[in-house]
Amino acid sequence: MIGMMQEMDTQTLTLAVALVAAAWVGAALWYVLSPSDPVVEKIEFELEEYEAKDKIDAPVKEKMELEFPDRPGKLQCYDPATMQHLGEVEMMTRERVFEIVDKAHVAQREWAKTTFGQRRALLRALLDYYVHNIDDIVRVCVRDTGKTRLCAVLGEITPTCEKLRWMIAEGEKILATEYRGGQGPLTMHKSARVEYHPLGVIGVIAPFNYVGHNLMNHIISGLFAGNAVVCKVSEFSSWSADFLVRPVHVALKSMGFSTDLVQVVTGTAEAGSALTESRINKMVFTGSDKIGKLVMMSAAKNLTPVVLELGGKDPFVICEDVNLDLVVPTAMRGVFQNASANCIGIERIFVQESIHDKFVERVSAAVAQMKQAVPLLSHADIGAMTPPNAIEHIQRLVDDAKSKGAKVICGGKRNAALAPGQFYEPTILTNVEANMLITQEEVFGPVMCIRSWSTEDDLIEKANNCNYALASSVFSSSKARAARIGKRIDAGMLNENDFGTNYLCQQLPFGGCKASGFGKFAGPEGLRALCNVKSCTSDRIPGVQTQLPAPFVYPTALDAHKTAASLVGMGYSPSMSERAISLVQLLKGIMMPQQAPVSKKVD
Repeated sequence: MIGMMQEMDTQTLTLAVALVAAAWVGAALWYVLSPSDPVVEKIEFELEEYEAKDKIDAPVKEKMELEFPDRPGKLQCYDPATMQHLGEVEMMTRERVFEIVDKAHVAQREWAKTTFGQRRALLRALLDYYVHNIDDIVRVCVRDTGKTRLCAVLGEITPTCEKLRWMIAEGEKILATEYRGGQGPLTMHKSARVEYHPLGVIGVIAPFNYVGHNLMNHIISGLFAGNAVVCKVSEFSSWSADFLVRPVHVALKSMGFSTDLVQVVTGTAEAGSALTESRINKMVFTGSDKIGKLVMMSAAKNLTPVVLELGGKDPFVICEDVNLDLVVPTAMRGVFQNASANCIGIERIFVQESIHDKFVERVSAAVAQMKQAVPLLSHADIGAMTPPNAIEHIQRLVDDAKSKGAKVICGGKRNAALAPGQFYEPTILTNVEANMLITQEEVFGPVMCIRSWSTEDDLIEKANNCNYALASSVFSSSKARAARIGKRIDAGMLNENDFGTNYLCQQLPFGGCKASGFGKFAGPEGLRALCNVKSCTSDRIPGVQTQLPAPFVYPTALDAHKTAASLVGMGYSPSMSERAISLVQLLKGIMMPQQAPVSKKVD
């Protein structure tokens, strides 16, 4: 598409844009005018039931004041953009977490009996809530994480609404009983099917970067699969949890179900470890590979299966034939959205050497125009870092890169003007090489690392010289070239001429390989992974049941093994003549089995 646009004259380009726009408008009208699911029962509940005024109306102090209360058993919460004390949550003990999981098991027994229509009704109520309460949700998420309001809408609201829409539209089809054909000669009389049953209680350990979506993402899929969900939220972003889960509780209560079905665990590593070792039926963890290994070791004690999404250092490949007017804005969004606290954020940009300098010039000019500020006090393009140790971590990586020859084009340090808020200046590094820590460790901060490449083989060697392999992006005017390069990059996901689109395609599984973890969430694969996948057989013709041939009935015939061998030959021999001979031998063995001598009892 990019290359075609470069070759088109103005008139042709205008016509092409008009046709694309018309297609988008037509598709949008079709979607808007499509009737809603008639099976879904409407659930209504009053906003006042879940409006948390202490969260929505919490004032933002223009003068930053530090307050660090110390209360045993309580986890203190702060706005990372202002370091304003927001409140406190329970520091849950091991016993408290076990109690929560036990209650979830009890509640899940009733929820497992619900129909898909009832589950869709719940999700439709939540979708309605999200669409009509965007400002409140955004404000709470911004206070708890320091992100901008735009990042909150794009990262918290939009994917959650799409997850709800997709689950409502497709969930039942994916979890419906699936009949399988292809029976062999020995099972032609059997009907084979796969059923998807709830697992029980799904445990989730969620990171700080998307407090709303990381919570709702697994609640949506877990509930639709018939499970209960217990989510341990990050100790760096716990203040918003009760607000974000409250509409789920109100909707469940309105349907007559216990709120124990969806519960939040707060606290530090002790609470997370307790959840992993509790009676959960599956653990979904999103975070660092270091903690992921500990989660896996802990879960192994109970043989609890795990899904590990452990972040990445996603490559963003730019070929020399691209239109930089289209690529530069996407690269900026891929790096700086959510202050780069994004598991599929762009951490390594590979630019073909012939356009390297031009690309650096363009992104440098764009960064120079960006504004960093307290998001709820002023317009901001980039917000604060959520964890208190984030700036120290980023600075260590930047300083190491500088000491080994990287060039700092802009940024490279904490934004002192916004201190004590946790702001790191948007940064661009060039001359980044493989021996630098910043090419191997996840930055999770607003740093654009640029490397050049010459040939495709050179590119692939550099791109794959990394332990992480989550997602990737390849830009070229040639669709075939983008696909060819993409296939050679180690990654669990690929976007050709785009960034991050796969996450809004909820029909696709999400996950990586290598140190980025294993297992998938989202898509049919992710939804079914929250189920007990039960393989079932039944008689194809009622009343016609399997009857063992006489030689195989205990006590077995003396020549039973020969009869069994002829059965194999009849069913699987490559030639018709061999199958015919085996059939004769089989019939002979069944009709005239050689009986083994009866053993005498020994007194």
